[in-house]
This record gives sequence, C-alpha cells and structure tokens, in this order.
Amino acid sequence: MAGGFSDITSLLWSLAKLGISGVHGPLLTTLESEPDWSQQRLFDWVEGRIIPPIQGLGWVTGA
Repeated sequence: MAGGFSDITSLLWSLAKLGISGVHGPLLTTLESEPDWSQQRLFDWVEGRIIPPIQGLGWVTGA
C-alpha cells in the first residue's frame, strides 16, 4: 500500500462507526498553502456546516 494514510483512515472509520466525527485535513503549518476551496471546506466542517462528500478516483488500484 502506498502512502501513510492507512493508520488514520482505520482509526477515523472505526470512530465513525461509533458516531464520532473526525477529519483528516491539512496541518496548521500547511493550511495557508491549501487552495481556497480546501480551506473553506475545513472551516465549514469545523463550524458544523454540512459538507458534501468528496468524490473521485484513487491514486492506487488493487491491493
């Protein structure tokens, strides 16, 4: 598996099954370099607004 997101993804997925919300987003040290849409989406989530799921294709296929 490529990347390093599997640990946090597993944790966030497990918490979501318990009804606990979480976010995997930009670090405070890199937030300024994020595109405007990404920053707005993060702030909308923090402020409790409903945000639509991001849809797209993964970078890696197969297992």
